[in-house]
Amino acid sequence: MEANLTFTPGEWNLVFAAFVMAMFALLAGFAYFISNRSELGARYRPIATVSALVPLVAFVAYGLLALSWVTGFSYTGTSYVPSGSALQFSNGYRYVDWSVTVPLLTVELVGVLAVAGARARSLRAVWMSLAFIMIVTGFLGAEVFGYNDNNAARLVWGTISSIPMVILYVMFFREVKQSRKTLSPEAGRTLQNTLWLLVAMWGVYPLAYLVPVWFNDSAGWGVGRQLAFTIADVIAKVGYATLIHKILKLRSAEDVNAGVSPHEEPIWLSNDLLAAAVPADASALAQAGLAPGQDARSATAGRHTATQGPGSIDLDDQAVATRTGQATTQGQQRRR
Repeated sequence: MEANLTFTPGEWNLVFAAFVMAMFALLAGFAYFISNRSELGARYRPIATVSALVPLVAFVAYGLLALSWVTGFSYTGTSYVPSGSALQFSNGYRYVDWSVTVPLLTVELVGVLAVAGARARSLRAVWMSLAFIMIVTGFLGAEVFGYNDNNAARLVWGTISSIPMVILYVMFFREVKQSRKTLSPEAGRTLQNTLWLLVAMWGVYPLAYLVPVWFNDSAGWGVGRQLAFTIADVIAKVGYATLIHKILKLRSAEDVNAGVSPHEEPIWLSNDLLAAAVPADASALAQAGLAPGQDARSATAGRHTATQGPGSIDLDDQAVATRTGQATTQGQQRRR
C-alpha cells in the first residue's frame, strides 16, 4: 500500500495538493449547508444539519490524511521514501470517516423521500446499518487481513462488503421510484439524479479497492487510488448534498404555497422565486392550538404519520389538519 511505496516529488505533491483542496471544498460545503438552513422549512432543517455534518467529519479526516502524508515520508533529494515515523500514512483514516459519513448519506436520502413516521424510521435504521456493515467489512479487507498484499483476503472481504452494497442499491431504486409518484416533477427528477450520482460515486470505491488485486501495486497506482478516493469523496459529500438541498428547497416551497407551513423568508432557487415569505400569524395559529412558528407536523410529533405527496399534511388527526387550514386562511384574509 501507499505507506510502503516510493514517490517522485511530483507524485507526492499531487497527492498532498489533492488532500488540501479536498479540505477546502469540504469546509466550504459545511459552511454553505449550515448557513443556508433558514432557506428551508422547519421540518427539513434537520436534514440540512446532517448535510453539513458530513463534510465537516470528512474535513477532519482529510486533515489527518494530510498530516500522515507529510510525516509518513522523508525527502531524500530525489524522491519521497517511507520515513518509518510512528504516524505513517494509512487509508484507515478514510474508513473511520466513511463509517460515520456513509450512513449519514443514507439519512439524507431518506429525508427527501415521500415517506414519514414509522416507515422513515425503519428505512433509516436499515440503511444506516447496512452502510456501516459495508464500510467495516471493507476496512477488514483493505487494512487488516488484506494489508500485506493478501489478495485472497481482500477478495473475500470485498465480496462480503459488496452484499450490503447491492441490497442498498436495490432498496434505493425501489424507494426513489415510489417517491417520484407523489413528488412534483422537478423534485422527482432531481431525486432521480441524486440517486444516480450517489450510485456512480459509490462505484468508484470498490474499483480503487481492487487495484492491488488486479495490478502490481506501484507509485503510479497509489497516486491514482488516492486521487480517485479524494474526488469521489468530495462529489459524494458536497455535490450530492447540493442536490439534496435543492430537493429540500422545492419541498419547502410546496409546503408554503399549499398553506401547510409558514416561512419567514422567501425561497429562491437559481434566482427563481419558488415561494414568497409567509410569516406566521400568531392569533390565527393560536386558534389552531399552535405556537407562533410551529407547524402542524411539529405539534403532533410522536404520532403516526402517513406518506405524503406535494401539498399534503403529514398528520393522522384530521381535526388538527382542518383547524390548521382554517387558521391559515383566516390569517391570509387579515393580511389582505
